Amino acid sequence: MRATSRSRHVLGIAVGEKCLCVGQIGVAGALPAAAPVIFTFPPGISLDQPRELGLALRQFLAHHQLDARHAILGVPSRWLICKPVNIPPADTATAQELLWIQATATVPSDLGTFTFDYLGEPNLSEPRDLLLLGLGAVRREQLLGMASAANLKPLAIRSTAVALAQATIAHAPRAVIITAAAEGIDVLTQHNQRTTSLRHVGPITATQPLLAQLRRILLSAAPTISSTDPLAQPVPAQTWDAIVIWDEVGLSPALWSALESIAGGISLIRAKLDWAQAAHRPPKAAKLALTPPAPPPWRWR
Repeated sequence: MRATSRSRHVLGIAVGEKCLCVGQIGVAGALPAAAPVIFTFPPGISLDQPRELGLALRQFLAHHQLDARHAILGVPSRWLICKPVNIPPADTATAQELLWIQATATVPSDLGTFTFDYLGEPNLSEPRDLLLLGLGAVRREQLLGMASAANLKPLAIRSTAVALAQATIAHAPRAVIITAAAEGIDVLTQHNQRTTSLRHVGPITATQPLLAQLRRILLSAAPTISSTDPLAQPVPAQTWDAIVIWDEVGLSPALWSALESIAGGISLIRAKLDWAQAAHRPPKAAKLALTPPAPPPWRWR
């Protein structure tokens, strides 16, 4: 039976405080990606009213003839708790137990319930550097409530910045990635197809913290893992493939000049969003706990 248009597409939705960036992409050889459109929240409505926001989003999608019913929801990094964790040789279940201990020690009790997941894969014979990510339960329920009212079925909730970083893998597998958007500036590091760190620097005006963070990264070595794993070798600072910048806000020429000065001989690349590649359904390990694994319980109690 021939697939319907809905089954051949998925929505990529980058969520912000005041708007959503929505793109419909083709899957499994379907139609090409459509250009993203911006949904600005109606006056007086925010994620604090997920049902009302979702109903408005449903009308917006119908108006723009975006008929996909499955979606990937991307969230700003400042909504997340991000912590690099070095895990000794371990199977998946043991690694999750160790990560759970880290999670319980990371979140103050007054922040309430969190859902956690991680980026990276543990290994029985080698230590691994994983990235622990946590999203507050209130935010998660708001997102799922909005999606339900919009008649959408979320496939995953993930970091928008990580999605952009992973879109660079084919071109720069060992890179420093900077994302500059309305929600602020993030800096990530990526080694051999693994996102190893994520830091929210601040608002788009936080240029000095951005430059300081970039200097620290370039002067440090990559995470050290056993030399018997060639894909996990430490990467000296001078062997970065590139510094990739996703600039959605128009960084000033002076800031670009400062970034070039710090980069030295490392290529500085202004990236253009490949919507289909960045928003496509991530691998299982990259999902942000839409369905927490068990055991242990990956929903904060």
